[in-house]
Amino acid sequence: MYGIAAWNIRASDKQEHDRASYRLPLKLRVFRDMGFQAVSLSLYAPYPEEEEEFELLREYDAVTIHISCPAEIEELRQAVRIHRVTGRLRWVSFDAVLGQDCLDYENTVRCLSCAFDLLRKEGIGLLVENWTFEPENFVLIKEKADIPDLGLLIDIGHLNLYVRRMGKKADEYIEALPFDIRELHLHDNDGVRDYHLPLHARHGSILPVMGDVVSGLKKKGFDGTVTLEVIPYGQRVYTKDEEGMASIIRTREIFEDYWNQPT
Repeated sequence: MYGIAAWNIRASDKQEHDRASYRLPLKLRVFRDMGFQAVSLSLYAPYPEEEEEFELLREYDAVTIHISCPAEIEELRQAVRIHRVTGRLRWVSFDAVLGQDCLDYENTVRCLSCAFDLLRKEGIGLLVENWTFEPENFVLIKEKADIPDLGLLIDIGHLNLYVRRMGKKADEYIEALPFDIRELHLHDNDGVRDYHLPLHARHGSILPVMGDVVSGLKKKGFDGTVTLEVIPYGQRVYTKDEEGMASIIRTREIFEDYWNQPT
């Protein structure tokens, strides 16, 4: 199943872009017509008064919400209540809390535990995103957090930064992770900065190791959502930008070609 990150796309075009164009309905229609079955949203959308957004979200198979900092747990409680009317909220993905050049285990585990206590009552799964940490970091999270079925969201761009910096193999990294992988964030970069490029970008660097990425995912039994988190020109594009939207579709096609190759 393929999904798309709504926060990288602006509704309409530059001439028509105003506060109203930030609303989800137009974007949700465009994503649906592009063949996406899932959508990832920031914590603050949709809003309670937007019944049109609820109706459109019901046309998708799954919704993922992303949160990042401890202060957002209360906002998450409100978002879960709002999304209850659609019945489509499947995952909440959590960015690990960063300390001074390292992972803050204490606050990461505390926030995951708070989110889990809320989500398990609603039947919503909890994920943690990989960033560029060693697999051992996630082993420690698993040991410290008593959270059944905690899953992982693998950001392929973050993975690329890690393997380039550390000289590691992508499939070995994936296989060493202690959680089941439920979702991917698909995009590319130059191996140095997290640019969120399409897979066919001139400055991209993930394709030479994409075979290893796919191999590692298949060995882990991945069958979840592949969410495109692409910024085609290094800046958010508009839904009427035909070249930018085609670039997103091309990224999906390239990944699908790699996935369908025999291993």
